[in-house]
Amino acid sequence: MFENNKPSVEGYPSARRNVICEGNGELDVVSVKGGDGMLPNTSLWILDEGCQLGGIASERGSSFFIPVLEEVKNISQPNGDEELIIHGKLLLPCNLSAKINMKEGVEEEIVKKGIDEEDCVSENEIHSIISSSELEKVRDETEVSMCILFGKADSPSSTNSFILKNTSETKANGNERIVEGGKEGKSYWLLIVCIAIVVVLLIALIIFVVRWRNSKEEAKKYKEIVDDNIKKDPKPIEIVTMEMSPEEQ
Repeated sequence: MFENNKPSVEGYPSARRNVICEGNGELDVVSVKGGDGMLPNTSLWILDEGCQLGGIASERGSSFFIPVLEEVKNISQPNGDEELIIHGKLLLPCNLSAKINMKEGVEEEIVKKGIDEEDCVSENEIHSIISSSELEKVRDETEVSMCILFGKADSPSSTNSFILKNTSETKANGNERIVEGGKEGKSYWLLIVCIAIVVVLLIALIIFVVRWRNSKEEAKKYKEIVDDNIKKDPKPIEIVTMEMSPEEQ
């Protein structure tokens, strides 16, 4: 069944034929010989569709594949929507969804967005659009985080969460990004201006020090030349005496 089980989908080197367990079947995985599933919390490539799993398969976050969330960026669209650019590993378009958590005090709002095949660029990158209507509750006091849900639809597992916005940040608007560390609004330009000022001050300081050292060296050389000339051609000191006439006395 798995003969010549090699990747054949462009951009998805991990996508291969896998085990499908459905109906009232039972599957107890005692050990694995090698491959991805040997490591803790890695993929076993067993698609569970109503099976009773046991052993290693029941101990994993998913018996199928386990995606990893590494980075999330977003780009504001002209219509107010946000395009999420997600980077990670094993981002396969199979029962994946993005979970956006908006928390303000004790109140919490959750937005789930299914990830389709058209959203996936490769198994390492996803582009997904979140409509502005779903982000209406993002205010200054709102903390926003995101994770990827995977596995069974009725009881999914989740990846680590990525902070999109801390409560100390301002609400995204215009070209500002809500992603922590990826903001392109006022803070971004303020940082550039501060860096430019520091660079200018450093350059001015360097120029001042160089000129001061040059002037000091020139003064030293001039003194040496004068001293050398005095040694070579010393002039005697003439003492002039004047006699006063009887009338002046």
